[in-house]
Amino acid sequence: MTEHEIEIRLVFLSDWFIGTGSGRVGAVDALVLRDEAGLPYVPAKTLTGILRDACETVADAFDTADGDRVWNDWVTWIFGSQPSVTGDPARHRSLPPQPAALTLTDARADEDLRRAARCRPALQQAAVLLRPGVKLDQVSGTAEEDFLRLEERARRGTELIAVATAPAATPTRSTGSRTAQATPPPVEAGRLPAEAELLLRAGARLVESLGGKRNRGAGRVAILLPGVCMDSTALAREDVPDDPRLTELLDSDTYRQPGVPPPTQDRGPRLAVTGPDSPGERQVVHRVVVEAMEPLVIGDRTFANVVTTRAFVPGTMLLGQVLSRLSGPRPFTPANVRVSNAEPAVQTQTGSVPAHRLPLSLMISDKGGGDTVFDATTGPPPPRERAKHRPGYAVHDGDRTWKRVSLARTSSVHAVIDDAQRRPTSEGGGVFCYEGIAPRTRLVFDVVIPAEAGFHLKANDSLHVGRSVKDGFGHIRVVSVESQSEPEGGAPRNGPHTVRVLSDTILLDSSLRPDPTPDALVSELKSVLGTPVTPDPDREAFTDVARRDSFHSRWGTRSPTQLCLAAGSVVPVLLENADHNKLSALEREGIGERTAEGFGRIQVVPPVPEKAKIRNLETPRQDGPAEAVPQPPEHPHPWELAAWRSAVAAAVAQIVTGDAPEEIRHLRKAPPSHAQLGSLRGQVLDAAARRNGAALSSWLDATAAVARRSEQWGDALPEVRALLLDDRPRLWRLLKLAGAQPSLVLAEGREDAIRDQLWWDAAATLVVALCNAIMQQPEQENRDDA
Repeated sequence: MTEHEIEIRLVFLSDWFIGTGSGRVGAVDALVLRDEAGLPYVPAKTLTGILRDACETVADAFDTADGDRVWNDWVTWIFGSQPSVTGDPARHRSLPPQPAALTLTDARADEDLRRAARCRPALQQAAVLLRPGVKLDQVSGTAEEDFLRLEERARRGTELIAVATAPAATPTRSTGSRTAQATPPPVEAGRLPAEAELLLRAGARLVESLGGKRNRGAGRVAILLPGVCMDSTALAREDVPDDPRLTELLDSDTYRQPGVPPPTQDRGPRLAVTGPDSPGERQVVHRVVVEAMEPLVIGDRTFANVVTTRAFVPGTMLLGQVLSRLSGPRPFTPANVRVSNAEPAVQTQTGSVPAHRLPLSLMISDKGGGDTVFDATTGPPPPRERAKHRPGYAVHDGDRTWKRVSLARTSSVHAVIDDAQRRPTSEGGGVFCYEGIAPRTRLVFDVVIPAEAGFHLKANDSLHVGRSVKDGFGHIRVVSVESQSEPEGGAPRNGPHTVRVLSDTILLDSSLRPDPTPDALVSELKSVLGTPVTPDPDREAFTDVARRDSFHSRWGTRSPTQLCLAAGSVVPVLLENADHNKLSALEREGIGERTAEGFGRIQVVPPVPEKAKIRNLETPRQDGPAEAVPQPPEHPHPWELAAWRSAVAAAVAQIVTGDAPEEIRHLRKAPPSHAQLGSLRGQVLDAAARRNGAALSSWLDATAAVARRSEQWGDALPEVRALLLDDRPRLWRLLKLAGAQPSLVLAEGREDAIRDQLWWDAAATLVVALCNAIMQQPEQENRDDA
């Protein structure tokens, strides 16, 4: 079954609001949800819910009254089902959960715009505007005291793009109680089934608004699927164009004789059942660096309505996708493949390396905030250092240096809207919060496979991990894949060594019960190495127990809880003639149970110095500098125009309240009468509305011809003519917006076109502000100042 991608465009016909649920104290009461580039976007969960609700309405209209609900089955095929939730049609038929065939990404601005706006705060702020609001008294109908609100709204005209991915398959034609057999429209190879496409196109045409404040005119939107175009003229008229493909599907009578939805296919690989890998089989290690393109929700714990995330991606989530990219002369299974956890990447001289849990034996000075670490296996650190362990991730760079990293996280608030009450309710799921690993975070993991296997994972490939992968979460992009060289052989190891547990390790006793203890680890090491391994009596072990809960998505039930020796545990041991190659293989392949899924990674090293240094590194994210748009839009973008208008308003405010600039010195110091200023203000506003200064020029000529008026104006009249008619660049020099303005444009060289389009707006803003400021003062005071 092939995958079919559909580009969905959202064009907003009014200001719109999808909020974070929070505000900025003392400034804004409700903030618009923004992405990592600082631009507003529509979460995939919101878009999925809106489309599903519309498609359910279409399906109910298409389905006949004979009890055959084929169109509702298509809705379930597209969006999935959750029978445990009250109201899901599958609940009444005792059906298991069905995964969604449709996967949506967040609806975001074009990638070029996001790259350009990432380090341009003026453009980011121009994408939103502030709207005041009040609460009205129900009795008097007037505004109540202390109920003024300021809310952000995303700007009208915003165009966002989402990508929907669904399997392209041919449905089986129904032969039930439907009317005459219909011939479906031709479907191109690899296209979405006609029934699913009809539902999506009809549902998209049915959606009129989304987001908050919809009852008050906000959020009007046109959802456009491929084949539907909306130009600036249609946008100005708020006219949503027709969908020719939808008309074609309806004319074909597909909705009268729909096919049966194809069975849901498991997108994971089929695991072959074979024996374990051959003894002595040569293994190859591939190091894979990935970058999070969306938040990664790797479920850890749930506190009330908050789902927290782990700081790494378990190998369990990566194993299936790795196996699907292997080829060779025989099937490959978890018996001969190892995938480590994807942990934060740290760039070193040798490339990207994973940061592991900081060993529990390391105590950091100044209550965990200092720059000195002490190894407590040989004894407690000096009391004056006030040292304590501080959890985190770190890389051991040399004998006496540790590099500690902290993972950037993000949180998002979601709500399940009740159809009847049109708001979140506790019965329907209410409001919940996801914590996730922030986008643009880089992670690294190792894949150990037989040398004869072909590994078909390359740069720019996509993987999906974690929760809600169909709703704008869990997308990671492969940055690089490099083969690691095999370590050189060495002499047998003897004497004191330290076993660092890099990932949670599952150890079982003789009764197959969990045994997460140092003794169990030593016993397992002795069994694997075949040489004596004993605990070091002169040093103390530092261990902890981790509980790993999991969920079987296909069965819809919890899997057994795993008790593990926690990552970060440290066990000192004494080795005797331990084979170097066996130790290298053990570190590469892991120890204990379920090593194919990232469990059981250990490292056997000589004892570390009792005292070392530790320094903090920045979060391993790849933000990068602002970039210009390679192919900017032909006409000025609405965000550019809004940014320039804000810059003009700020410059005008500074001119009005500050000292008089040279260009308008006489107008500020010796202004004419209030009547003449009012006439000038009206003439400029009229010229700005007409985008033509002919009437303004005639008025200035007539004013200069009247001796009394010319005397009132004095030297200010030539200033006004030069500013508004004779020397247009003079205005931009006055506003300090002449020349290049890289922070206000998407690409260099676009300033002149924007200045030409906004010249009359800027002139009107300046003249109106100046006239208003001068007219607020008595005329006699102005003359005295002159």
